[in-house]
Amino acid sequence: MTVIPHQRPEGVHLFKNTRIDTVIHHRSGLVSADIEKIPPEEVLRGNLDDLADDLAARYQIRVPDLHENEITVSEPTEAKVDVSQDGRRIIRDRSQPFYISGTSVTFIVPFTGSQEVFGYEASTSYVGNAPIATVKASALEFTYTLPSPDPEQLRQWFAQELELIKKALGWALEDLRPFNESLAVSILKQLSDRRDRLRQNADLAADLGYPLKRRDDAPTTYAVPAKRRRITVRRPAPATGIKAAKLDPALLDDAYEDIIDVLKGVAQVMEYSPRAFRAMGEEDLRWVFLIPLNIAFEGEASGETFNYEGKTDMLIRAEGQNVFIAECLIWNGPAYLTEKVDQLLGYTAWRDTKTTLIVFNRNKSFTQVLEKIAPTIEDHPNYLRSVPVDDEGVFRFVLSHRDDPDRELFLTVLCFDVPSGDSQRRTE
Repeated sequence: MTVIPHQRPEGVHLFKNTRIDTVIHHRSGLVSADIEKIPPEEVLRGNLDDLADDLAARYQIRVPDLHENEITVSEPTEAKVDVSQDGRRIIRDRSQPFYISGTSVTFIVPFTGSQEVFGYEASTSYVGNAPIATVKASALEFTYTLPSPDPEQLRQWFAQELELIKKALGWALEDLRPFNESLAVSILKQLSDRRDRLRQNADLAADLGYPLKRRDDAPTTYAVPAKRRRITVRRPAPATGIKAAKLDPALLDDAYEDIIDVLKGVAQVMEYSPRAFRAMGEEDLRWVFLIPLNIAFEGEASGETFNYEGKTDMLIRAEGQNVFIAECLIWNGPAYLTEKVDQLLGYTAWRDTKTTLIVFNRNKSFTQVLEKIAPTIEDHPNYLRSVPVDDEGVFRFVLSHRDDPDRELFLTVLCFDVPSGDSQRRTE
């Protein structure tokens, strides 16, 4: 059997540029740098699992997968071949190129994955027989230019080269697998550590006892306005006729959104300084909101627009009717959320009433809490529809009154993660 020498294709030697351990070290540094660039409010309020998954997807190194079942061959073309180094030919001056007519043909191997891996050198690598190819964006090309190419020889040469590449990719996969598999966990740990540092910094600032200079990049939370805003209710023109009915007052949508913004701002302050609020119960938390609300807004007939009746509610009344109601609750499972919704429905008796539930999460998986809000409300017998809100931790629904299905009320659920200080997290 005649041994056919291995003719090398045109291109460059692969898997020889950068050692994989150097690549991993550099990429780990980039990940850590990106984590530190995430805005503090996003780390404090965002879903760390989602952040970790996004970063891991961005920085994982996917070893190319060769699609051998999609290999194609280019149409052979005419080409000039330099045979100056062919010892079988009589050539006077081999220091100069000596061209004859020949044929060029290219094998094309599609792949998916990280193109740069073809330049990485694994801990196991070829000493002096590295494969050769031309690397394109989504394919490897093996080009052979010969005076009189033989199909069987071309197939064997190409198969040998392809086998060298497949082995090198296997070595790269072994070196990169630990990095790829541990990346999301490592990122989540770094994000959690940064969140803890941010919270510790907030607690430290509170403990120092001196005025602090505000950072230029500090997130905007709640600020007391220079002039109190007046909250008014809409009173539709009454119908005419002998049996004209008195129409219900309703809080204007703009006023409702202003109130929601203040509630969110106050709760964000709690997230930045959780230790100051960790011992508060639901009734105490209500007072934290009542004070800034009454500073920001004034009613038509009373300086104290927001007041309370019962145990934990905050409300606005107009003409003896509730037009806005808010409740604070510390998350204790879906059944407790349903109980609070029932409590709100018990307070409301008028069309267009606006309501809010402020949900505080303490030492449970915040992601799992958020996942249970919508299903719990949607399972309520008075649920009518959901209103899309592009704000994580904020949900909005339309419910019917429990005694009159034709009367609707708006419910906004605001969720905030304010741990009590117990470092052990639990799932609900």
